[in-house]
Amino acid sequence: MTGPSATPLRNELTSEKGVRRFEKRYITRDGAIVWADVNVALVCNKRGDPDYFVATFVDITARKEAEEGLRETNVQLELAITRAIELAAEADQANAAKSEFLANMSHEIRTR
Repeated sequence: MTGPSATPLRNELTSEKGVRRFEKRYITRDGAIVWADVNVALVCNKRGDPDYFVATFVDITARKEAEEGLRETNVQLELAITRAIELAAEADQANAAKSEFLANMSHEIRTR
């Protein structure tokens, strides 16, 4: 691995027993987003010096999309629950007003 990011990754892998796993977002040439589960391992030579990296990339785009859909569904559910609680409180207030009105009307009818 060469380039400016090679040295920090090499140092990190050397200090962490040579293995690192992370999720990374990539953008394809046509602009599509692809998520990958990346595993990078540092392979050392016989003297124990870093020699080269081995990396695997597993496409996890479908999982990431499902997670985002679940997050959005949870937000919508929380909003619906909040609205249901508000409507229940309004219904309770209306019911109390109706009961008070009926009690007053009943009293008026009895006293006439």
